[in-house]
Amino acid sequence: MSLYKRGNTWWVRFTAPNGERIRHSAGTADKQAAQEYLDRLKVELWQVHKLGEKPKRTWKGTTVRWLKEKEHKADSKHDLEKLRWLDQFLGD
Repeated sequence: MSLYKRGNTWWVRFTAPNGERIRHSAGTADKQAAQEYLDRLKVELWQVHKLGEKPKRTWKGTTVRWLKEKEHKADSKHDLEKLRWLDQFLGD
């Protein structure tokens, strides 16, 4: 099953067209919203793999990922200051 519940939160689990296993929270307690999220995610991954479209990326999503991956760095606070400065130009 692609959609399952852990506690009060719905989670998605499926294999993407490129063979990658996707498993993460839908971030909602509403089953219908979780199903819509799952459907949108599957469509986006299919378009990327089958039609060659580039995945949609946002500045905020990229900075959050960067900060999570680099939080072990000694100067991660310095990186955060730089990203906050860049946010005024690239935020939207």
